[in-house]
Amino acid sequence: MSYLTIRNIHRRMRAINSYCEEVTQGNLAATIAPQLLQGKNEISVIARAIHNMTGSTSNVITSVVNESQQINEMSDLTNQNMSELNERIREVSATVEELSATMEETSAYTENMNQSVNEVLRAAEYISARTKEKAESANVTSGKAEVLKQEASVSSKAAQDMYTSASVKMNDALERAHAVDQIGVLSQSILDITSQTNLLALNASIEAARAGEAGRGFAVVAEEIRKLADGSRQAADEIRHVTSEVTASVALLSSSAKEMLTFMFNQVGNDYKLLEDTADEYYTHAVEQANTVNDLHTTARQVNETVETLVRAIHEIATASEQSAASSQHIAEHMVSSTEQSLQVTSQSDQVKESALRLNDLVKGFKI
Repeated sequence: MSYLTIRNIHRRMRAINSYCEEVTQGNLAATIAPQLLQGKNEISVIARAIHNMTGSTSNVITSVVNESQQINEMSDLTNQNMSELNERIREVSATVEELSATMEETSAYTENMNQSVNEVLRAAEYISARTKEKAESANVTSGKAEVLKQEASVSSKAAQDMYTSASVKMNDALERAHAVDQIGVLSQSILDITSQTNLLALNASIEAARAGEAGRGFAVVAEEIRKLADGSRQAADEIRHVTSEVTASVALLSSSAKEMLTFMFNQVGNDYKLLEDTADEYYTHAVEQANTVNDLHTTARQVNETVETLVRAIHEIATASEQSAASSQHIAEHMVSSTEQSLQVTSQSDQVKESALRLNDLVKGFKI
């Protein structure tokens, strides 16, 4: 081997050695003479192998740096997202706690409301029962009022018929009273009339008693009629015993009879008409009262049904509130667990970031 060949080999080995020293010092960007990479001899093969290894190492280091930077960025982003997530979890947890407290308050309110509505329900049931009783009583009252109306109408017609009959008889008796020999007959007729008048007054008193407060005045009139009838009877007795005063007595009787008939026509007839009108008005009011009470009973029953529906609804609300409170508490517990897991993820992300930083520090010594 010639000197020049050995010298050339020595020079090429020094260049490769210098390149390797730079690489070992972390300068992966070091260059090697292109002529060293050419050729098929062992030195060129070694140079190419070292150069290729350096390139591969540089690519690996570059990838490590890039991945480390990306890990740092992802770790920062993860920490930021986890921080926001923790904040959202805290907000949701606070909201859930408020919701749970609100649900508990709602449950307490609905329980109080349920008690109040139960009292209202009992009151509504009592009102419904009372209105039912009043409705039945009002129906009975309207029935009695109808009977009273019919009886008043019948009594009024009977009184009118009696007045007509008494008027005819009285006029006929007065015509015949001018004959002295008919005084006894006239006296007896007067006694008969007074007896009928007493009966009429008695009937009137009975009807007035049935009429109640409205018939009180009529009862007084009936008593006066009875007294007048008694007076007429006494007068008739005196006529039979005192024949010497027949003419004067007949004149007085005629005048008194006319006044009595006028009184019966004007006062008693009007009182009967008043009694009939009062009975009719009483019947009308009784029917109206019965209808009103029946409507009230229907309304009370509807209110009772509505309150029962309200009680069921409030009970369902209370149950739902209790369930919601329990669910909210369960959610709050999960939120606490999620917060703990989120903190663990943040801690692990910080550890990954620290590892990436350490790895980045390791590759900083390399010049790419």
